[in-house]
Amino acid sequence: MSYILIGILQGVLEWLPVSSKGVGALIMVKFYNKTLSEALVIALWLHIGTLLAAMVYFKTEILEILKNLNNYIKNPAEDKQANTLTSFIIITTLLTGLIGTPLLLFGLDKFNFAGNAAMLLIAFFLILTGIFQWTAKKKKNTDKELMLKDSIYLGIAQGFTAIPGLSRSGTTVSTLMFRGYSAREALRVSFLVSIPAVLGVEVLLGLLKTHTFDVLIIPGIIASFIFGLLTIKSLVKLAETINFGYFCSGFGFIIILYVIASSSYNIFG
Repeated sequence: MSYILIGILQGVLEWLPVSSKGVGALIMVKFYNKTLSEALVIALWLHIGTLLAAMVYFKTEILEILKNLNNYIKNPAEDKQANTLTSFIIITTLLTGLIGTPLLLFGLDKFNFAGNAAMLLIAFFLILTGIFQWTAKKKKNTDKELMLKDSIYLGIAQGFTAIPGLSRSGTTVSTLMFRGYSAREALRVSFLVSIPAVLGVEVLLGLLKTHTFDVLIIPGIIASFIFGLLTIKSLVKLAETINFGYFCSGFGFIIILYVIASSSYNIFG
């Protein structure tokens, strides 16, 4: 039952720049006595559901890229929109892997702690995500077309979101908005580049013998897919208009205050 609830949460929060991975891990650490490493593995497996939901939602763009692959292989430098998007996704994914893989492996190996320490780590990166989104929203955006050099910035930014609490969508959308893209285009590109990145993470987890797949997670993945598919359209539109930086930072500060209050109670209570 707990996996289904976390799966529903993943399905809803994935489309908002609030770190679904961080929030899910936080709940598992606090209420299900998981270490941060254990919670991180479960949260990543549940991303399979929203990955499939994103693939269904963006099927037109994905099919266009696949249909153009033959032309891309023969003429990769051709000035064509589909070629540019394909190159953009490839460069972003490679850089994400170079930076994100060692960070993820480090986290899975070293985050074997729970309780207040895990909560504070997540809270810190939620606040950081919020600040990044605040400043990005103040940037004047235009209907800028996709430029390959921006894939470098995006790949680096997405790589660092392997850290729990640092929102992938919040960080990548903010990075693109800093580069002058509109909120709508930034969200579209952010979710397109997330598809190969999440696929890579799932393959990596599958190869790690220390983190085997638990079949009990399957109902959670199904819940993540269903609720992800039901909410993606409306929540992506919501994310275009609302600055969720306030939520991320506010939630992070609330976590810190809670940890301080509970620690004080334990000392003096």
